Amino acid sequence: MRVDMTDLHRKKFDSYLESSRPRFSEDTYLEYVDLLVDSKLPQGSNLRTMQNRKRDIERNYTWEGGCLIFRRRRKVVRRCEFYDIIKEAFDRSGGLKETLFARHIRDNYKNITKKDVYKWLDLLPGRGASQSNPEDITEEPAQEPYGTGEESGTPSGEWSIQKLIDDFENYRWTKSLQSSRYYELIFWLHAILKKSKPADSSHLRCLTMDQATIELGEPRGSNKPILIRGDISATGLLKDIEGCLKDLEYTNKVDVQDLARRKDVTSAVSWPAHKVISRFKAAADRPPSQAPINILDLDCMDDDAVPRCFRSPKLKLLSRLKCHAGRLTQNSAKPWVKTEKWRLLGEGGSGTMAHWDHCGFFTWIRVEEGRKLWLICVLNDEDLEGFIRDGMYFTGGEWYYILLNPGDTLIMPPGWVHAVYTPVRTLCTGGNAWSQKCMGDSMRYIAHETEHIKVTNDDPIPDMPAMLERVSKWMKNAQPIDCGGEEQIQAFQEHYEVCSFFRIGRIIFLRVTRLLMVLNRNI
Repeated sequence: MRVDMTDLHRKKFDSYLESSRPRFSEDTYLEYVDLLVDSKLPQGSNLRTMQNRKRDIERNYTWEGGCLIFRRRRKVVRRCEFYDIIKEAFDRSGGLKETLFARHIRDNYKNITKKDVYKWLDLLPGRGASQSNPEDITEEPAQEPYGTGEESGTPSGEWSIQKLIDDFENYRWTKSLQSSRYYELIFWLHAILKKSKPADSSHLRCLTMDQATIELGEPRGSNKPILIRGDISATGLLKDIEGCLKDLEYTNKVDVQDLARRKDVTSAVSWPAHKVISRFKAAADRPPSQAPINILDLDCMDDDAVPRCFRSPKLKLLSRLKCHAGRLTQNSAKPWVKTEKWRLLGEGGSGTMAHWDHCGFFTWIRVEEGRKLWLICVLNDEDLEGFIRDGMYFTGGEWYYILLNPGDTLIMPPGWVHAVYTPVRTLCTGGNAWSQKCMGDSMRYIAHETEHIKVTNDDPIPDMPAMLERVSKWMKNAQPIDCGGEEQIQAFQEHYEVCSFFRIGRIIFLRVTRLLMVLNRNI
Protein backbone atom coordinates (compact mmCIF):
# COMPACT_ATOMS: atom_id res chain seq x y z
CA MET A 1 0.00 0.00 0.00
CA ARG A 2 1.47 3.33 -1.07
CA VAL A 3 1.54 6.26 1.32
CA ASP A 4 -0.90 9.08 0.55
CA MET A 5 1.73 11.81 0.11
CA THR A 6 -0.86 14.57 -0.32
CA ASP A 7 -1.18 14.85 3.47
CA LEU A 8 2.42 15.97 3.81
CA HIS A 9 1.71 19.56 2.77
CA ARG A 10 -0.33 19.99 5.96
CA LYS A 11 1.96 18.20 8.38
CA LYS A 12 5.63 18.21 9.17
CA PHE A 13 7.52 15.15 8.00
CA ASP A 14 8.36 14.21 11.59
CA SER A 15 4.78 14.41 12.83
CA TYR A 16 3.63 12.38 9.82
CA LEU A 17 5.99 9.57 10.79
CA GLU A 18 4.81 9.76 14.40
CA SER A 19 1.18 9.34 13.34
CA SER A 20 1.98 6.46 10.93
CA ARG A 21 4.61 4.73 13.08
CA PRO A 22 2.95 1.25 13.27
CA ARG A 23 2.83 0.89 9.47
CA PHE A 24 5.86 3.00 8.61
CA SER A 25 8.16 0.15 7.52
CA GLU A 26 5.56 -1.24 5.10
CA ASP A 27 4.00 1.86 3.59
CA THR A 28 7.00 4.09 3.04
CA TYR A 29 9.10 1.22 1.75
CA LEU A 30 7.84 1.85 -1.78
CA GLU A 31 8.92 5.48 -1.53
CA TYR A 32 12.48 4.35 -0.78
CA VAL A 33 12.26 1.98 -3.73
CA ASP A 34 11.31 4.94 -5.91
CA LEU A 35 14.34 6.82 -4.60
CA LEU A 36 16.62 3.92 -5.50
CA VAL A 37 15.08 3.52 -8.94
CA ASP A 38 15.35 7.23 -9.74
CA SER A 39 18.92 7.48 -8.49
CA LYS A 40 20.38 4.38 -10.16
CA LEU A 41 18.78 4.66 -13.60
CA PRO A 42 20.29 6.99 -16.21
CA GLN A 43 18.19 9.90 -17.37
CA GLY A 44 15.92 9.17 -20.32
CA SER A 45 15.21 5.54 -19.33
CA ASN A 46 11.96 4.29 -20.78
CA LEU A 47 9.01 3.17 -18.69
CA ARG A 48 9.60 -0.56 -19.24
CA THR A 49 13.19 -0.30 -18.00
CA MET A 50 12.03 1.56 -14.89
CA GLN A 51 9.28 -0.99 -14.21
CA ASN A 52 11.69 -3.91 -14.57
CA ARG A 53 14.24 -2.25 -12.31
CA LYS A 54 11.59 -1.48 -9.70
CA ARG A 55 10.27 -5.07 -9.82
CA ASP A 56 13.81 -6.38 -9.32
CA ILE A 57 14.36 -4.15 -6.29
CA GLU A 58 10.98 -5.03 -4.76
CA ARG A 59 11.70 -8.73 -5.23
CA ASN A 60 15.18 -8.72 -3.72
CA TYR A 61 15.09 -5.94 -1.09
CA THR A 62 13.27 -6.21 2.22
CA TRP A 63 12.89 -3.64 4.99
CA GLU A 64 14.02 -5.05 8.34
CA GLY A 65 14.84 -3.22 11.55
CA GLY A 66 15.41 0.17 9.96
CA CYS A 67 17.67 -1.24 7.23
CA LEU A 68 17.13 -2.22 3.63
CA ILE A 69 18.36 -5.81 3.11
CA PHE A 70 19.29 -7.09 -0.35
CA ARG A 71 19.18 -10.88 -0.63
CA ARG A 72 20.18 -13.07 -3.53
CA ARG A 73 19.41 -16.78 -3.24
CA ARG A 74 18.49 -16.24 0.42
CA LYS A 75 21.91 -14.79 1.22
CA VAL A 76 22.34 -11.23 2.45
CA VAL A 77 24.35 -9.50 -0.24
CA ARG A 78 23.91 -5.90 0.87
CA ARG A 79 22.68 -4.16 4.00
CA CYS A 80 21.84 -0.46 3.69
CA GLU A 81 20.86 1.82 6.52
CA PHE A 82 18.33 4.54 5.78
CA TYR A 83 21.08 7.14 6.19
CA ASP A 84 23.23 5.51 3.49
CA ILE A 85 20.27 5.09 1.13
CA ILE A 86 19.45 8.79 1.26
CA LYS A 87 23.10 9.80 0.78
CA GLU A 88 23.55 7.47 -2.18
CA ALA A 89 20.22 8.36 -3.76
CA PHE A 90 20.85 12.08 -3.68
CA ASP A 91 24.56 12.02 -4.46
CA ARG A 92 23.89 10.04 -7.65
CA SER A 93 20.52 11.46 -8.65
CA GLY A 94 20.09 13.09 -12.01
CA GLY A 95 16.55 14.19 -11.30
CA LEU A 96 14.39 12.72 -8.58
CA LYS A 97 10.67 12.40 -8.94
CA GLU A 98 8.89 15.52 -7.64
CA THR A 99 7.01 14.04 -4.69
CA LEU A 100 6.63 15.98 -1.46
CA PHE A 101 8.58 13.25 0.33
CA ALA A 102 11.46 13.52 -2.14
CA ARG A 103 11.39 17.31 -1.86
CA HIS A 104 11.66 17.16 1.93
CA ILE A 105 14.63 14.78 1.78
CA ARG A 106 16.28 16.81 -0.99
CA ASP A 107 16.06 19.97 1.12
CA ASN A 108 17.51 18.30 4.22
CA TYR A 109 19.80 15.46 3.19
CA LYS A 110 23.06 17.40 3.51
CA ASN A 111 22.37 17.95 7.19
CA ILE A 112 20.95 14.49 8.03
CA THR A 113 22.68 12.60 10.84
CA LYS A 114 22.08 9.03 11.97
CA LYS A 115 20.60 10.40 15.19
CA ASP A 116 18.00 12.29 13.14
CA VAL A 117 17.23 9.17 11.14
CA TYR A 118 16.74 7.01 14.23
CA LYS A 119 14.48 9.69 15.66
CA TRP A 120 12.35 9.58 12.50
CA LEU A 121 12.19 5.77 12.59
CA ASP A 122 11.56 5.70 16.35
CA LEU A 123 14.60 3.44 16.80
CA LEU A 124 16.65 5.67 19.09
CA PRO A 125 17.43 3.51 22.19
CA GLY A 126 15.76 4.71 25.38
CA ARG A 127 13.68 7.43 23.73
CA GLY A 128 10.41 8.00 25.59
CA ALA A 129 7.10 9.08 24.14
CA SER A 130 7.34 12.50 25.80
CA GLN A 131 10.43 13.31 23.72
CA SER A 132 8.80 12.59 20.39
CA ASN A 133 6.58 15.64 20.00
CA PRO A 134 8.17 17.83 17.33
CA GLU A 135 5.27 20.29 17.40
CA ASP A 136 5.98 21.57 20.91
CA ILE A 137 7.62 24.94 20.39
CA THR A 138 5.48 26.99 22.71
CA GLU A 139 7.99 27.06 25.53
CA GLU A 140 10.40 29.97 25.24
CA PRO A 141 14.10 29.08 25.57
CA ALA A 142 16.23 30.65 28.23
CA GLN A 143 17.27 34.16 27.32
CA GLU A 144 20.52 34.14 25.40
CA PRO A 145 22.07 36.78 23.16
CA TYR A 146 21.68 36.33 19.40
CA GLY A 147 23.66 39.41 18.48
CA THR A 148 27.19 38.29 19.25
CA GLY A 149 29.22 35.27 20.31
CA GLU A 150 29.20 31.72 19.02
CA GLU A 151 25.50 31.85 18.12
CA SER A 152 26.22 34.39 15.43
CA GLY A 153 29.39 32.71 14.22
CA THR A 154 31.47 35.86 14.56
CA PRO A 155 35.22 35.13 14.33
CA SER A 156 36.90 36.61 17.36
CA GLY A 157 38.95 39.74 16.74
CA GLU A 158 37.66 40.36 13.21
CA TRP A 159 35.43 43.28 14.09
CA SER A 160 33.13 44.30 16.91
CA ILE A 161 30.37 46.77 17.61
CA GLN A 162 32.76 48.96 19.58
CA LYS A 163 35.22 49.03 16.65
CA LEU A 164 32.33 50.01 14.38
CA ILE A 165 31.39 52.86 16.72
CA ASP A 166 35.01 54.07 16.72
CA ASP A 167 35.14 53.94 12.92
CA PHE A 168 31.94 55.96 12.69
CA GLU A 169 33.43 58.51 15.06
CA ASN A 170 36.37 58.92 12.65
CA TYR A 171 34.13 59.05 9.55
CA ARG A 172 32.14 61.89 11.10
CA TRP A 173 35.14 64.19 10.64
CA THR A 174 35.67 63.27 6.98
CA LYS A 175 34.94 66.56 5.19
CA SER A 176 34.45 64.95 1.78
CA LEU A 177 31.38 63.09 3.08
CA GLN A 178 29.68 65.77 5.16
CA SER A 179 27.26 66.93 2.46
CA SER A 180 26.25 63.40 1.41
CA ARG A 181 23.54 60.98 2.49
CA TYR A 182 26.28 58.66 3.71
CA TYR A 183 27.37 61.17 6.34
CA GLU A 184 23.75 61.41 7.49
CA LEU A 185 23.60 57.62 7.79
CA ILE A 186 26.89 57.44 9.72
CA PHE A 187 25.86 60.21 12.10
CA TRP A 188 22.56 58.43 12.88
CA LEU A 189 24.06 54.91 13.19
CA HIS A 190 26.75 56.23 15.53
CA ALA A 191 24.05 57.47 17.92
CA ILE A 192 22.02 54.24 17.70
CA LEU A 193 24.90 51.77 18.10
CA LYS A 194 26.12 53.51 21.25
CA LYS A 195 22.82 52.70 22.97
CA SER A 196 22.05 49.32 21.35
CA LYS A 197 22.38 45.90 23.04
CA PRO A 198 22.57 42.32 21.72
CA ALA A 199 19.11 40.91 21.01
CA ASP A 200 17.95 37.92 23.07
CA SER A 201 14.91 35.65 23.24
CA SER A 202 12.77 38.36 24.85
CA HIS A 203 12.94 40.36 21.60
CA LEU A 204 12.89 37.64 18.93
CA ARG A 205 12.42 33.90 18.56
CA CYS A 206 15.30 31.68 17.40
CA LEU A 207 13.62 28.74 15.64
CA THR A 208 14.33 26.05 13.09
CA MET A 209 12.76 26.22 9.65
CA ASP A 210 10.11 23.64 10.56
CA GLN A 211 9.25 25.44 13.80
CA ALA A 212 8.97 28.74 11.91
CA THR A 213 6.55 27.07 9.48
CA ILE A 214 4.29 26.09 12.38
CA GLU A 215 4.61 29.48 14.07
CA LEU A 216 3.66 31.42 10.92
CA GLY A 217 0.69 29.12 10.36
CA GLU A 218 -0.85 29.70 13.80
CA PRO A 219 -3.97 31.92 13.94
CA ARG A 220 -2.23 34.31 16.33
CA GLY A 221 1.53 34.02 16.68
CA SER A 222 3.85 35.83 19.06
CA ASN A 223 4.37 38.71 16.55
CA LYS A 224 8.09 38.72 17.32
CA PRO A 225 10.83 38.62 14.67
CA ILE A 226 11.96 35.07 13.91
CA LEU A 227 15.63 34.17 13.47
CA ILE A 228 16.63 30.95 11.67
CA ARG A 229 20.34 30.37 12.19
CA GLY A 230 22.47 28.81 9.47
CA ASP A 231 19.77 26.57 8.00
CA ILE A 232 21.67 26.22 4.73
CA SER A 233 20.39 22.70 4.08
CA ALA A 234 16.80 23.83 4.47
CA THR A 235 17.04 27.08 2.54
CA GLY A 236 19.71 26.26 -0.02
CA LEU A 237 22.11 29.12 -0.74
CA LEU A 238 21.37 29.95 -4.36
CA LYS A 239 23.77 32.70 -5.40
CA ASP A 240 27.12 34.27 -4.68
CA ILE A 241 28.34 37.75 -5.57
CA GLU A 242 30.33 36.56 -8.60
CA GLY A 243 27.31 34.79 -10.04
CA CYS A 244 25.16 37.85 -9.42
CA LEU A 245 27.63 40.13 -11.23
CA LYS A 246 27.73 37.68 -14.14
CA ASP A 247 23.94 37.95 -14.47
CA LEU A 248 24.27 41.75 -14.69
CA GLU A 249 26.30 41.40 -17.90
CA TYR A 250 23.04 40.74 -19.77
CA THR A 251 21.43 44.03 -18.68
CA ASN A 252 21.99 47.63 -19.78
CA LYS A 253 20.92 49.74 -16.80
CA VAL A 254 20.92 48.96 -13.08
CA ASP A 255 19.04 50.81 -10.32
CA VAL A 256 21.61 51.95 -7.76
CA GLN A 257 21.35 53.73 -4.43
CA ASP A 258 24.34 56.07 -4.40
CA LEU A 259 24.96 57.35 -0.87
CA ALA A 260 27.52 59.88 -2.16
CA ARG A 261 24.73 62.06 -3.53
CA ARG A 262 23.62 65.20 -1.68
CA LYS A 263 20.99 64.97 1.06
CA ASP A 264 18.54 67.19 -0.81
CA VAL A 265 18.32 64.95 -3.91
CA THR A 266 17.18 61.37 -4.34
CA SER A 267 19.82 58.68 -3.85
CA ALA A 268 18.30 56.33 -6.45
CA VAL A 269 19.98 56.59 -9.87
CA SER A 270 20.49 54.38 -12.92
CA TRP A 271 24.03 53.26 -13.72
CA PRO A 272 25.32 51.36 -16.76
CA ALA A 273 25.76 47.70 -15.89
CA HIS A 274 29.46 47.66 -16.84
CA LYS A 275 30.14 50.52 -14.40
CA VAL A 276 28.51 48.62 -11.53
CA ILE A 277 30.39 45.41 -12.37
CA SER A 278 33.76 47.16 -12.52
CA ARG A 279 33.00 48.98 -9.24
CA PHE A 280 32.39 45.70 -7.39
CA LYS A 281 35.30 43.86 -9.03
CA ALA A 282 37.82 46.66 -8.46
CA ALA A 283 38.20 46.15 -4.72
CA ALA A 284 36.50 44.04 -2.10
CA ASP A 285 36.99 46.71 0.55
CA ARG A 286 35.72 50.22 0.01
CA PRO A 287 38.07 53.06 1.05
CA PRO A 288 36.65 55.25 3.86
CA SER A 289 36.70 58.36 1.67
CA GLN A 290 34.31 56.76 -0.85
CA ALA A 291 30.60 56.46 -0.09
CA PRO A 292 29.13 53.00 -0.81
CA ILE A 293 26.42 51.96 -3.26
CA ASN A 294 23.53 49.50 -3.11
CA ILE A 295 22.17 47.62 -6.12
CA LEU A 296 18.41 47.63 -5.63
CA ASP A 297 15.71 45.15 -6.59
CA LEU A 298 17.76 42.65 -8.54
CA ASP A 299 15.57 40.11 -10.30
CA CYS A 300 15.36 36.80 -8.46
CA MET A 301 14.40 34.06 -10.91
CA ASP A 302 15.14 31.03 -8.68
CA ASP A 303 11.98 29.07 -7.91
CA ASP A 304 13.40 27.75 -4.63
CA ALA A 305 14.44 31.17 -3.33
CA VAL A 306 11.43 31.53 -1.01
CA PRO A 307 11.98 29.71 2.34
CA ARG A 308 9.75 26.74 3.07
CA CYS A 309 8.04 28.54 5.93
CA PHE A 310 6.73 31.16 3.43
CA ARG A 311 5.24 28.56 1.07
CA SER A 312 2.25 27.99 3.34
CA PRO A 313 -1.15 28.74 1.74
CA LYS A 314 -1.85 31.23 4.55
CA LEU A 315 1.09 33.35 3.36
CA LYS A 316 0.10 33.19 -0.33
CA LEU A 317 -2.54 35.93 -0.19
CA LEU A 318 -0.31 38.32 -2.14
CA SER A 319 0.40 35.65 -4.76
CA ARG A 320 -3.29 35.01 -5.29
CA LEU A 321 -4.11 38.71 -5.56
CA LYS A 322 -1.24 39.98 -7.69
CA CYS A 323 -2.63 38.40 -10.86
CA HIS A 324 -5.60 40.79 -10.55
CA ALA A 325 -3.45 43.91 -10.20
CA GLY A 326 -3.31 44.56 -13.94
CA ARG A 327 -7.00 43.77 -14.44
CA LEU A 328 -8.26 46.13 -11.74
CA THR A 329 -6.33 49.17 -12.94
CA GLN A 330 -4.29 50.23 -15.95
CA ASN A 331 -1.02 49.65 -14.06
CA SER A 332 0.87 46.44 -14.60
CA ALA A 333 1.43 43.75 -12.00
CA LYS A 334 5.22 44.05 -12.31
CA PRO A 335 5.76 45.88 -8.96
CA TRP A 336 4.03 43.03 -7.15
CA VAL A 337 6.15 40.38 -8.86
CA LYS A 338 9.33 42.01 -7.52
CA THR A 339 7.74 42.35 -4.10
CA GLU A 340 7.49 38.60 -3.50
CA LYS A 341 11.21 37.93 -3.97
CA TRP A 342 14.20 40.13 -4.72
CA ARG A 343 17.94 40.41 -4.25
CA LEU A 344 20.07 43.20 -2.81
CA LEU A 345 23.79 43.62 -3.41
CA GLY A 346 25.55 46.20 -1.27
CA GLU A 347 29.06 47.44 -0.69
CA GLY A 348 30.52 47.48 2.79
CA GLY A 349 29.35 50.56 4.67
CA SER A 350 25.89 50.85 3.11
CA GLY A 351 22.74 50.78 5.19
CA THR A 352 19.34 52.24 5.97
CA MET A 353 17.99 54.40 8.78
CA ALA A 354 14.89 53.81 10.94
CA HIS A 355 11.81 52.60 9.06
CA TRP A 356 9.25 49.83 8.91
CA ASP A 357 8.52 47.87 5.74
CA HIS A 358 5.74 49.29 3.61
CA CYS A 359 2.28 47.86 2.92
CA GLY A 360 2.11 45.96 6.23
CA PHE A 361 4.20 43.14 4.78
CA PHE A 362 5.89 40.23 6.48
CA THR A 363 9.50 40.49 5.29
CA TRP A 364 12.06 37.71 5.13
CA ILE A 365 15.72 38.16 4.29
CA ARG A 366 18.50 35.59 3.96
CA VAL A 367 22.21 36.37 3.69
CA GLU A 368 23.77 34.52 0.75
CA GLU A 369 27.27 35.96 1.04
CA GLY A 370 28.72 38.54 3.45
CA ARG A 371 27.06 39.85 6.62
CA LYS A 372 24.26 42.10 7.80
CA LEU A 373 23.96 43.96 11.08
CA TRP A 374 20.24 44.18 11.81
CA LEU A 375 18.96 46.69 14.35
CA ILE A 376 15.43 46.28 15.73
CA CYS A 377 13.58 48.80 17.88
CA VAL A 378 11.11 48.03 20.68
CA LEU A 379 8.57 50.87 20.98
CA ASN A 380 6.01 51.90 23.54
CA ASP A 381 3.08 54.22 22.70
CA GLU A 382 5.11 57.37 23.36
CA ASP A 383 8.02 56.11 21.23
CA LEU A 384 5.60 55.26 18.40
CA GLU A 385 4.37 58.85 18.34
CA GLY A 386 7.99 60.02 18.21
CA PHE A 387 8.78 57.68 15.33
CA ILE A 388 5.73 58.83 13.36
CA ARG A 389 6.88 62.42 13.92
CA ASP A 390 10.63 62.00 13.22
CA GLY A 391 10.60 59.20 10.63
CA MET A 392 14.01 57.84 9.69
CA TYR A 393 15.80 60.26 12.08
CA PHE A 394 14.12 58.68 15.11
CA THR A 395 16.60 57.82 17.90
CA GLY A 396 14.23 56.93 20.76
CA GLY A 397 13.05 53.52 21.88
CA GLU A 398 15.17 50.51 22.84
CA TRP A 399 17.49 49.25 20.11
CA TYR A 400 18.92 45.73 19.80
CA TYR A 401 21.24 44.29 17.17
CA ILE A 402 21.54 40.90 15.45
CA LEU A 403 24.45 39.84 13.26
CA LEU A 404 23.32 37.79 10.26
CA ASN A 405 25.81 35.40 8.65
CA PRO A 406 25.56 33.35 5.42
CA GLY A 407 22.58 31.01 5.64
CA ASP A 408 20.82 33.00 8.37
CA THR A 409 17.21 33.98 7.70
CA LEU A 410 15.38 36.75 9.56
CA ILE A 411 11.60 37.18 9.40
CA MET A 412 10.17 40.58 10.36
CA PRO A 413 6.44 40.88 11.18
CA PRO A 414 4.63 44.02 9.99
CA GLY A 415 5.16 47.25 11.90
CA TRP A 416 8.59 46.49 13.44
CA VAL A 417 10.87 49.52 13.25
CA HIS A 418 14.37 48.50 12.17
CA ALA A 419 17.55 49.68 10.50
CA VAL A 420 20.26 47.81 8.60
CA TYR A 421 24.03 48.18 8.27
CA THR A 422 26.23 46.21 5.86
CA PRO A 423 29.76 45.83 7.29
CA VAL A 424 31.21 44.00 4.22
CA ARG A 425 30.15 43.33 0.62
CA THR A 426 26.92 41.38 0.99
CA LEU A 427 24.39 39.64 -1.22
CA CYS A 428 20.94 39.00 0.25
CA THR A 429 17.78 37.34 -0.98
CA GLY A 430 14.49 38.52 0.45
CA GLY A 431 10.79 38.92 -0.13
CA ASN A 432 7.48 40.14 1.21
CA ALA A 433 4.16 38.50 1.92
CA TRP A 434 0.75 39.20 3.38
CA SER A 435 -0.50 36.76 6.00
CA GLN A 436 -4.19 35.87 6.13
CA LYS A 437 -4.03 35.58 9.91
CA CYS A 438 -3.06 39.22 10.61
CA MET A 439 -4.35 41.43 7.80
CA GLY A 440 -5.96 43.60 10.48
CA ASP A 441 -2.50 44.42 11.88
CA SER A 442 -1.14 44.99 8.38
CA MET A 443 -3.99 47.37 7.56
CA ARG A 444 -3.26 49.38 10.71
CA TYR A 445 0.30 50.07 9.52
CA ILE A 446 -0.89 50.83 5.98
CA ALA A 447 -3.22 53.47 7.47
CA HIS A 448 -0.24 54.97 9.33
CA GLU A 449 1.73 55.09 6.06
CA THR A 450 -1.15 56.81 4.28
CA GLU A 451 -1.24 59.53 6.92
CA HIS A 452 2.50 59.73 7.67
CA ILE A 453 4.72 59.04 4.64
CA LYS A 454 7.99 59.24 6.64
CA VAL A 455 7.54 55.93 8.51
CA THR A 456 8.69 53.83 5.52
CA ASN A 457 11.53 54.19 3.02
CA ASP A 458 9.69 52.66 0.03
CA ASP A 459 7.55 54.32 -2.60
CA PRO A 460 3.84 53.40 -2.62
CA ILE A 461 2.83 50.69 -5.09
CA PRO A 462 0.44 52.10 -7.75
CA ASP A 463 -2.14 49.33 -7.47
CA MET A 464 -2.34 49.34 -3.66
CA PRO A 465 -5.91 50.81 -3.42
CA ALA A 466 -7.25 48.22 -5.87
CA MET A 467 -5.46 45.39 -4.07
CA LEU A 468 -6.79 46.50 -0.67
CA GLU A 469 -10.30 46.73 -2.10
CA ARG A 470 -10.02 43.13 -3.24
CA VAL A 471 -8.67 42.05 0.18
CA SER A 472 -11.63 43.82 1.82
CA LYS A 473 -14.11 41.90 -0.36
CA TRP A 474 -12.31 38.63 0.36
CA MET A 475 -12.38 39.20 4.14
CA LYS A 476 -16.12 39.95 4.09
CA ASN A 477 -16.80 36.55 2.49
CA ALA A 478 -14.09 34.52 4.28
CA GLN A 479 -14.55 32.42 7.38
CA PRO A 480 -13.19 34.10 10.55
CA ILE A 481 -10.89 31.14 11.20
CA ASP A 482 -9.21 31.73 7.81
CA CYS A 483 -8.28 35.34 8.57
CA GLY A 484 -7.26 35.40 12.23
CA GLY A 485 -10.70 35.69 13.83
CA GLU A 486 -13.37 38.35 14.21
CA GLU A 487 -10.92 40.73 15.88
CA GLN A 488 -8.68 40.85 12.80
CA ILE A 489 -11.65 41.30 10.44
CA GLN A 490 -12.99 44.19 12.51
CA ALA A 491 -9.54 45.83 12.74
CA PHE A 492 -9.06 45.53 8.98
CA GLN A 493 -12.39 47.15 8.11
CA GLU A 494 -11.87 49.95 10.66
CA HIS A 495 -8.40 50.89 9.38
CA TYR A 496 -9.42 50.34 5.75
CA GLU A 497 -12.08 53.04 6.13
CA VAL A 498 -9.53 55.40 7.72
CA CYS A 499 -7.06 54.67 4.90
CA SER A 500 -9.74 55.34 2.26
CA PHE A 501 -10.66 58.62 3.99
CA PHE A 502 -7.07 59.90 3.91
CA ARG A 503 -6.61 58.72 0.31
CA ILE A 504 -9.74 60.56 -0.84
CA GLY A 505 -8.71 63.63 1.18
CA ARG A 506 -5.29 63.64 -0.46
CA ILE A 507 -6.82 63.39 -3.95
CA ILE A 508 -9.15 66.33 -3.17
CA PHE A 509 -6.21 68.34 -1.80
CA LEU A 510 -4.13 67.72 -4.96
CA ARG A 511 -7.01 68.66 -7.25
CA VAL A 512 -7.73 71.86 -5.30
CA THR A 513 -4.02 72.75 -5.39
CA ARG A 514 -3.88 72.26 -9.17
CA LEU A 515 -7.03 74.37 -9.58
CA LEU A 516 -5.51 77.20 -7.53
CA MET A 517 -2.33 77.06 -9.62
CA VAL A 518 -4.39 77.38 -12.81
CA LEU A 519 -6.33 80.33 -11.35
CA ASN A 520 -3.10 82.08 -10.34
CA ARG A 521 -1.74 81.71 -13.87
CA ASN A 522 -4.91 83.18 -15.36
CA ILE A 523 -4.82 86.12 -12.96
